[in-house]
Amino acid sequence: MTVALLSVRLHTDQDVVVARRWTRMIAGHLGVPGQDQTRLATAVSELSRNAVQYAGGGQVDVQVQPAQRLLLITVSDHGPGIAALDDILAGRHVSSTGMGLGLAGARRMSDTFDVDSRPGHTVIRLGKRLPAATPVTPPDLDRVIRAVAAAQPVSPLQELRVQNRELLDALAALGHREEQLAALNQELENTNRGVVALYGELEEQAAQLREANRVQAMFLSYMSHEFRTPLSSILGLTRLLVERQDGDLSSEQERQVQLVQRSAGELLTMVDDLLDQARLRAGRSEPHLDDFEVAGMFAGLRALFQPLVSAPQVRLVFGPVAGLPTLHGDEARTTRILRNFISNALKFTAAGEVNVWAIVDGRSEWITLGVTDTGTGITAGDQARLFQDFSQVGPPGAGRGSGSGLGLSLARQFAEQLGGHVQVSSAVGEGSCFTVTLPVHVRRPGAPAGPGPDAAAPLAGPRVLLVDDTPGDRERLRALLAPWRAQTVEAASGAEGLTLVAEAAPALVLLDLSMPGMDGLAFLDALRAQPRGGSVPVLVVTAQVITPDLGARLKALDAAVLSKAQVFAGNPDALTRAVSARLGTPTSEAP
Repeated sequence: MTVALLSVRLHTDQDVVVARRWTRMIAGHLGVPGQDQTRLATAVSELSRNAVQYAGGGQVDVQVQPAQRLLLITVSDHGPGIAALDDILAGRHVSSTGMGLGLAGARRMSDTFDVDSRPGHTVIRLGKRLPAATPVTPPDLDRVIRAVAAAQPVSPLQELRVQNRELLDALAALGHREEQLAALNQELENTNRGVVALYGELEEQAAQLREANRVQAMFLSYMSHEFRTPLSSILGLTRLLVERQDGDLSSEQERQVQLVQRSAGELLTMVDDLLDQARLRAGRSEPHLDDFEVAGMFAGLRALFQPLVSAPQVRLVFGPVAGLPTLHGDEARTTRILRNFISNALKFTAAGEVNVWAIVDGRSEWITLGVTDTGTGITAGDQARLFQDFSQVGPPGAGRGSGSGLGLSLARQFAEQLGGHVQVSSAVGEGSCFTVTLPVHVRRPGAPAGPGPDAAAPLAGPRVLLVDDTPGDRERLRALLAPWRAQTVEAASGAEGLTLVAEAAPALVLLDLSMPGMDGLAFLDALRAQPRGGSVPVLVVTAQVITPDLGARLKALDAAVLSKAQVFAGNPDALTRAVSARLGTPTSEAP
């Protein structure tokens, strides 16, 4: 619906003045702000003047569209039409008389604008949106009409004075905005000068930090070398005493010498850590690549750590190495990584087992070396900072541990330098599993690298649920599933596994039988009782002896069985065949 408020016929310049005045008055009564009143009145004045000058006359109609809350003003004439209309509206038309400037200006000063022009007929509609607080009911619009009709006519001179006043107000507002713009420009200039000065300070500080790092690396390297000489002498002398090359020792003297020897050895390890850290920071640490066997590396680690296992309730176990490929990499650094893992595992395992193991992926391109323990475990918060420089984490509730705090940080840096990565999975009270995944054939720095175990391609393979209470076994199973790019979801108990079955909808479940609380059989019974659980493939991977009765029950529950000894014996073919039968052949893009 449209409500007509006013019409003005245009014949002379006096009519143009009247149209301008009525437009401004109506806009004011409808709550349009002052400057917008002036803009709208000026636009109507320009269009009305064009109608009188170029078409010999016309008409102005002022209306309101209540539904759209729009003040609509129509200027129409029956002249020759507007030539080059598109160029005028686009700002491309140039006229010595200024023709077209009024039309383009009116378009800028209105909220809506529409032109219909052809020979003998031109209609220009421009609209101004009304404020939200303005009432536009029929009684309100009637009051506007009466107020405009009751207004006293004014002379052209009076209207000219009003226009001059509006012009002065506009010039004052423009001057104020220019002052604001000048102030903003000055502020921006000051800010730019401050930014330039700040960049200079930052560059200076960066140079100072680089120099400080260089000096620190030199100091650490120098002091490490200086410490190594006397420590090596101390260790050599204590070895002579322990071997009794200069005479017998009493039992107390032997104990004291061994204590000195152990302390000197720990201090030498800290010095070695500092020296390695200094070399890495200085960029002077390059890997020494050569072929080596996992069996020989494990033998050296066993000889080093077995004498240090003094508690009879702790067992240090090295897993099978048969079938593992020859590695091409840095044996010293790989050994150093495992040495850190084993040392920490023995330190925080009061009873149980520390298991050192190795497993290769299905294509023998990547090897995962791991150390699993049954120790105190590590909180999630501590796991996040384990591999940071000088970070020391002890058992929950304990204070700061001994050592330099660089061992795991160096392990991470060594692994990354060799093209691999380290990981940890742990739960408080259940133990921890530290792993390092490395290429079977390490490439020299700068050589093109193959896709890694965490290559850019996302893990878009099938979702597999691992239900096992041993973190290390879950880690090994995850490594074996790498060729399928499996999205693994892990549960440490049968109850947790049932929850994840409903949430994750796995394509396969790898299940351990011996778990606290809900064991594997109870999990299977509950799974098969679920509406969707009857069709989920389940592969039992267990260390438990499978009796005929147990085998029959598992078969009835539609679960295949593999022994952990078979799966983790260094030859994963059995698991590969079983998983392939359920998930298909691994993709060639898998790591």
